Amino acid sequence: MTQRRNVLRAIVILLIVLLAAGAAYTLTYGADLTIRLPQGTIAGRSIGGRSIGITIPGLRRAVAVAVLVDGDPISWSEVDQEVTRAAIQYNLNLAGDQGGKQRAEITRLVLDQLIDQRLILQAARKRGLEISDPQITGELDRILKNFGSEAEFQTALAQRNMTMADVRRLVRINLTVRQLIPLVAQVEISDAELRRLFADRRSRYDQPEQVKVSHILIRAASPEQEERVRQTITLIRGRLARGEKFADMARQYSEDPGSRDRGGDLDVVSKGTLVPEFEKVAFAMKPGEISEPVKTQFGYHIILLHEKKPARRATFEQVKPEIQQQLQQERQEGAFQRWLAAARKQATIRRLPRPRS
Repeated sequence: MTQRRNVLRAIVILLIVLLAAGAAYTLTYGADLTIRLPQGTIAGRSIGGRSIGITIPGLRRAVAVAVLVDGDPISWSEVDQEVTRAAIQYNLNLAGDQGGKQRAEITRLVLDQLIDQRLILQAARKRGLEISDPQITGELDRILKNFGSEAEFQTALAQRNMTMADVRRLVRINLTVRQLIPLVAQVEISDAELRRLFADRRSRYDQPEQVKVSHILIRAASPEQEERVRQTITLIRGRLARGEKFADMARQYSEDPGSRDRGGDLDVVSKGTLVPEFEKVAFAMKPGEISEPVKTQFGYHIILLHEKKPARRATFEQVKPEIQQQLQQERQEGAFQRWLAAARKQATIRRLPRPRS
């Protein structure tokens, strides 16, 4: 009898040790555990080597679930967080009767979106396409390059009531969609289809006449400033005539913030994209020529023409890769939406009422 008590006591102690290791997790989320007891010997008796199942409810059952997607829960707290974020982003007032109607509609849209996201992530896991943390970090680095600084990025997040964790979640979903689309939305495009699309969209691919130009802009906000503008332009033209560089003059005098730091460089521009007064002069100039002052709605310009590029009709072979990419993207987006609609029908989606407070 004593030996039996010792064996039972040893097993109980072993279970306590094993459960303690996961206590922080299970107390928060709950768990259904299967524990395999290690093989051992106590008082000459062999123990362990078999699996036992233990259910630990934890606090998980206290979480208010809005919907179950094939058993995968989406909580009301997730839904409410997205509704609040949408209201802030679009400056919506959700108070009062009218606001209540807007909240109900946004809640419905948010729920549908979260369900779709969950279906996408589930499908990716089944195919072994889970996105790694280094992939997310790499994509975040690329996104950050579109902002002037880390402070600007953080400001943009604050304006949208988002945290970095929210951004990482959205990046994970976007990367998952990119990897999933080729598998669930396969499309085939024939050469004949590409040629028909090229003929239909021909004007998009033909290159109009282009010029590469720089300019110096002096603004004249009122008639009283005309004399100042005239004196500044006379000074600039005199220094250019003495051989000083156009780019240096632009950096020193130009009042166009978009091009001043680049020495007035506007890069290559196509006919039909500039204000008429500027365009008429620029396309009539010769390479290397500097214009007389040109007045537009923005002020007075001095233009330097670097290069002219004549209009060119595109050939099918030149633009075939571009057309193929455009058509494939259009077709795949449609096919992906059809796949997602089918996934919704096949999934067991159980919507639950919001609990009363």
